[in-house]
Amino acid sequence: MDNKNTNSIAMQYAADVISGKVITGKLVKLAVKRHLDDLENGHKRGLYFDEKAAQHAIDFFQYLKHVKDSLAGSVIKLEPFQQFRLWCLFGWMKNSGKRRFRYAYNSVARKNGKTTEASGIGIYLLLAGGVKGAEVYSCATKKDQAKICFDIASQQVAASSLLRKRIGVSKSSLYVLKTASKMQALASGADTLDGLSPSAVILDEFHAHKDHGALYEVLKSGMGSRETSLMYIITTAGFNKESACYKLRKTCIDILEGHKTDDSMFVLIYTLDDEDDWTDEKNWVKSNPNNGVSINKEYLSQEFNQAINTPSQQVNFKTKHLNIWTDSSMSWIESILWDKCNKGGNPSDLKGRVCYAGLDLAATRDFNAFVLLFPDSDGQNFDVICHFWVPEARAAEKNSSADYNLWAAEGSVNLTEGNIVDQRYLMSDIVKICMQYQVKSIAFDRYLAYNGLIQGLMEEGLPLEEFGQGFVSMSEPTKQLERLVCTERINHFGNPVLRWMNSNIELKIDPAGGIKIDKGKSANKVDGMVALVMAIGTHMLPLDESIYNTRGIRTLE
Repeated sequence: MDNKNTNSIAMQYAADVISGKVITGKLVKLAVKRHLDDLENGHKRGLYFDEKAAQHAIDFFQYLKHVKDSLAGSVIKLEPFQQFRLWCLFGWMKNSGKRRFRYAYNSVARKNGKTTEASGIGIYLLLAGGVKGAEVYSCATKKDQAKICFDIASQQVAASSLLRKRIGVSKSSLYVLKTASKMQALASGADTLDGLSPSAVILDEFHAHKDHGALYEVLKSGMGSRETSLMYIITTAGFNKESACYKLRKTCIDILEGHKTDDSMFVLIYTLDDEDDWTDEKNWVKSNPNNGVSINKEYLSQEFNQAINTPSQQVNFKTKHLNIWTDSSMSWIESILWDKCNKGGNPSDLKGRVCYAGLDLAATRDFNAFVLLFPDSDGQNFDVICHFWVPEARAAEKNSSADYNLWAAEGSVNLTEGNIVDQRYLMSDIVKICMQYQVKSIAFDRYLAYNGLIQGLMEEGLPLEEFGQGFVSMSEPTKQLERLVCTERINHFGNPVLRWMNSNIELKIDPAGGIKIDKGKSANKVDGMVALVMAIGTHMLPLDESIYNTRGIRTLE
């Protein structure tokens, strides 16, 4: 068969990518070039292309219907980029007659139909894989995520009278009695998966795997006894560049660029090129090949507008909607935005006002921060007063970015005698400060619950509140602080220490999109910003003052 003269949609897509008629990033162009080069030279490595097998897989999708959103009930029409993927995946063979590709790394932005396509592939391999006793698994880190693909497959079977005649459907599996084959959803817990013999694995959202690829390795090992097994990986980008997903991505790019050879691995990555401006909407199609079908420009523009005005959301937009890998940490609020929140006024005017506080007690020789947050009558705008204590010996040390003595002269820092902050001195100051206001709650790090200072403040009758330092507790108040700054609804009176601490922040992001403040590898301090976030956090939680006074320390997490 003359593969070069094929008139398939897939091959037309390949030609359009190479010519530039279809706009893609360089990694897609390299994937297309790899296919075309192998049509010319693959026979030298014992490879050949079977158009009939490729078209058979593509044609199978005419028996499947969409089950979600506006397309629900309509027959799935594979777009050219999807046909190209299936064309390559199922058309390439080894001289033994077995499929060439045993692994597939498919990375594309969210809402580009990858899960619907993957569910169809799962059904196809359940029925048409030429395997008796087929075991097809939809896998992810969590059962709910793994069930997304499985549930779509179940609904696709239920919606087809032809498929219902051949495939049984239960709550936990699809099954074919004639061949003793099944499809199920599995969650991570790699120690419980030994003994499986998968003929096909759909590994969803690989970027979210936290266990250094343990699930991937267990399933890969289980596939060893199957000559025609397929590990089908679908994922968006993430921000943990130490993850198994990112490491595999690097290997896949090496294959595309010709630095490594692996005829068993299929690679297709839709993303922007390194030099592309991610804010230029003309580039977004490189990550969204289904633009205009399952995703539209208006939707992406709305998501972009939200992200561009909220620094922490930019990471989410880049990873989920542009399929760009980012770092797990990032600089946060730019100084130009921070400085706009110096509204001026006289902090002394806040005496007698209701406020919420955050107390960050550092090591004995470091900053101790006590930050007061004053909501206005509507709870929409806020004023902030900061108090800092540093030992004189610490202030005498050289620091390239902090001038403790200048701040002390300005009244922004309290210098205490000696090498450490005297906790009795600090407690006395905090009690005096609190006497000036109506302090509703003081949030503090729960790990300091038995600190002598904390116990002393409790005995003085101050409203102490334990506050966790993890993502669960810190994320929402950190996001709230970000919103307040970006909308200029907070007044920090131009406190120079707090400004310095804001510039030191490295924002940490977890796989679930939670954020929290961190100083990263810097020796510089962020204590005041942590205290401010805790103050916001305790303000965001409802308090019952009648029980508050009698219950002792309250736990927030």
